[in-house]
Order: sequence, then C-alpha cells, then structure tokens
Amino acid sequence: MSNSKAVVFDVYKTLIDIESDEQNIETYEFISSWLSYKGLHIEPEDLRRKYRQIAKQEILANNETYPDIDIVDVFNKILITLCNVEKANDIQKDAEEMGLLFRILTTKSLTIYRETVPVLQALYNRKIRLAILSNTQRLFTLPELRKFDIEKYFDCILFSSDVRVSKPSSKIFETLLNAMKIEPQDTIYVGDNLFDDIFGAQRVGMKTVWIDRKKDNAFPSEFEKPNPDKHIKEITSENLLDAILSLV
Repeated sequence: MSNSKAVVFDVYKTLIDIESDEQNIETYEFISSWLSYKGLHIEPEDLRRKYRQIAKQEILANNETYPDIDIVDVFNKILITLCNVEKANDIQKDAEEMGLLFRILTTKSLTIYRETVPVLQALYNRKIRLAILSNTQRLFTLPELRKFDIEKYFDCILFSSDVRVSKPSSKIFETLLNAMKIEPQDTIYVGDNLFDDIFGAQRVGMKTVWIDRKKDNAFPSEFEKPNPDKHIKEITSENLLDAILSLV
C-alpha cells in the first residue's frame, strides 16, 4: 500500500447535513427590518431582487469556468447602494453581520452526521493530516465547523469563496495541494458529489472516497463518469474509516 499523507474532506452532505431556503421572503423582511434600525431603508422584495442581481453580476464578472463569489462582497455592494458617506467606514463589518444573519435565517436545519467525529478523531489519532476543501463561504462555514467543534482536526481549510473558484476546477484542488505542500497521489479526497468531488479530485490525481447518500447526483453528459477508489453506500463510521485507511 502507498503511504498517503493527507485526507481532504468536503463539508456539506459529507461531514455536516444542511437544508436551506434562500427564496423565502420572510428572510428579506427580517433583514429589511434589521437594516432600518441602522437607518437604512429598502423593501423586502427589493432587497431580494438586489441580492439576486448583484450575486449574478459577481458570477458573470468571474472568468473562471467554475466561478464562485464571496458573499460578503454581495452584501457590501448592497449596503453601498443604501448608505451615505458618513456610514461608509462601517460597511465591511455590517456586510459580515448581514451575511451571518442571512445564513441563520435561511438555514432550516443544520446537523452533524453521527459518523463524522469518530472518523475524524480516529484519523487524527493516527497523525494523518486532515484538510477541508469545500464549495462554500468562509463567512459562515468556519463558524459552523466551530459550532460542532471539528475545526480543531484540520491542518488546512480552503473554501471556494477564498479563491473565487469552485470544484471541480483543478485550480482549487491545486491551490490546496500547494498550501499543504503535498503531492496529489499522497492525498485522499472524501466527498458526496460525484462531479464536484470525485471527478474533480481524480482529475488532479487524488485518490477518492465517494460517500453515496442516495441524493440526486446529476453528472454532465460531456464527461465520463469517474470510478471512485472507494464507494460507500452503507454509511457508518466503521465503513468510512475502513475505506479511507485502505487507501493510506
């Protein structure tokens, strides 16, 4: 067996389960009210429209094949359109608060999978380097890792919002590998999405473990489906740990 030196995890639907709804007008009603306490006024429907518009503009302005944005930039631009010069110095802080509030309001459920901590602890005890590479926002994902007390296990954490690029782009995988100073063949990637996670990781030469949660895993017809090194259908801490260790 080769001696793989690191295991890299996706976050949502891999370590943490989440259900969210960004369309509910009640979210924008609450944020509109919150803004009014700061002397900033916008109707909820206008706020929802502006959020969608600016987020779309940010994506279109990104020339990457698989682009991402930093949601703080979106809320920053919304605030700039609402506030006057005297309040401009507080925009960054307010944009971050607004982003966290948006996350809390749009999250319907957030739970950690029961196999997550036992697997992370077992790998950590074996002194295997652990990392996170996930298509998500640093603003709220880092606090959510802390909420479940699992940030402590990871040597390196990279989110798509950090580099404005999403999986399956090779660029984001290579950024992580360079940051960790590790070769792809010495790395195992664990994720739930066949395209973003397994296809993306294999394309740069990583070994892969696919956590198959039986959800929709639509795969683009223009690409050949990958064969993960390990395919976990019955998801338990024992099965997942055994699959990972078999590749180490």
